[in-house]
Amino acid sequence: MKKFIIFALLSMTGMTMVYATNGQLQKQKVEQATTQQDVTEDEKVYSKVDEMPSFPTGEKAMKEWMKNNLKYPVVAEENGIQGTVVVKFVVRKNGLIDNINVVKSVDPSLDKEAKRLIRVMPRWKPGKQNGEPVNVEVTVPVNFRI
Repeated sequence: MKKFIIFALLSMTGMTMVYATNGQLQKQKVEQATTQQDVTEDEKVYSKVDEMPSFPTGEKAMKEWMKNNLKYPVVAEENGIQGTVVVKFVVRKNGLIDNINVVKSVDPSLDKEAKRLIRVMPRWKPGKQNGEPVNVEVTVPVNFRI
């Protein structure tokens, strides 16, 4: 039985597989999707579409929902830490929220709470391009005021 040892070295442009067969090292270039064209339509994420995603009952209701569901971290409150955490996420074509990332940080405890708050949001109305639901990236500020 032959032994194969496989090591993967990743780069921004592709992936190279290095493996040993019977003591000989061999390299093989493996193509990797690197452009939007290579991404299937189900995976493609838009930043701007004909109809942007929205909180189910509107922006005013979203702000109220966030206010009612935000849990101010005790350590941040005790230390007088406040500010606006900016969070970017993807609203999938089914309205679920995915890929939550902080793009403007204030404090690790506030960042963690902002991500939690976005994660527990109700399902959004998905964005649409040419009348069809699509995945759309959205940016939302989360305000922390003592």
